[in-house]
Amino acid sequence: MKLEEIKGNARTKEILQEALKNGRLAGTLLFVGPGGVGKSLMAGYLAKSVNCLNSNFAACDNCNSCLRIEARNHPDVHWVEKDDSGSIKIDQVRQIEKEIQLKPYEGKKKVFIIIEAQDLTLEACNALLKTLEEPPSNSLLILTSAHADQLLPTVLSRCQKFFFTALGPEALKNVLMKDYKMEEKTSHFLAYFSQGRIGKAVAFSQTDILRRKNDFLNHFLHNFASQEYFDNNFFAQRQKIIEGLEILMDWFRDVLLLKIGLEAKHVVNADRLRDLEALRKRYSFDELQEIMGDIIFTIRLLQQNINVKIGFSALRAKICQG
Repeated sequence: MKLEEIKGNARTKEILQEALKNGRLAGTLLFVGPGGVGKSLMAGYLAKSVNCLNSNFAACDNCNSCLRIEARNHPDVHWVEKDDSGSIKIDQVRQIEKEIQLKPYEGKKKVFIIIEAQDLTLEACNALLKTLEEPPSNSLLILTSAHADQLLPTVLSRCQKFFFTALGPEALKNVLMKDYKMEEKTSHFLAYFSQGRIGKAVAFSQTDILRRKNDFLNHFLHNFASQEYFDNNFFAQRQKIIEGLEILMDWFRDVLLLKIGLEAKHVVNADRLRDLEALRKRYSFDELQEIMGDIIFTIRLLQQNINVKIGFSALRAKICQG
């Protein structure tokens, strides 16, 4: 992927490009920002840039090195991610420590990209500290994190930090329509539902999220005999429960925004404006704020591994009887 294809964060990209060009790129970097805003893409671009066969400070995207790194099969570029347990373990860090002491096999630098570094266990964090403090000159370590506040201060202090932000929803909508040839209705929903995060929007575009969203809302709000729908489609998979609660949060946020007089073009669920307008008249400001608080509370129950089915059912009964 070329640099111009990584959308947004122009200033951050400019600073990194200048550091590469002037030979001032630090040996340990931390990319901070929400998921889906280009942190991993930029890490991959830097890995290509420092190993490109046709340039010393930019990825050509055509040489054998760039192509292999893009395909994630270059022997000197290592991607480190959490295992099935949801953590990055000390054995994975020990492998980094072993590999980083070796000379590059084919490239100019050995690159280690640790995705979502907040998933490092405490043991793994402590094992990584010395390497972060004194990385070999022929190496580059890049950590990404959506929750940098969960990282040890000693890790934060050893990395040069770069911050990544989401695109504005309207800007992302235009990107989806122009570059990904999506219909306006789909682009609008994905841009606002993903909160401007292009990676999340593109990932959702490969699914039937728009249909799932409307199915969920129809069953939640209108069909009281639909417990089997939730049992079969949501409670079996934690990620789907989170998705459903996010849909619900956006739905009532839309109702609140319309109630305070915001233009309809700014709501997530613009495809169901008539339903939103009906609810705008039904709920008071206090009721809407209470509902959104209840949804947040249910999400927290999920994060604490408490029986969400009971909490979800109670939430639905409270909302639909309100």
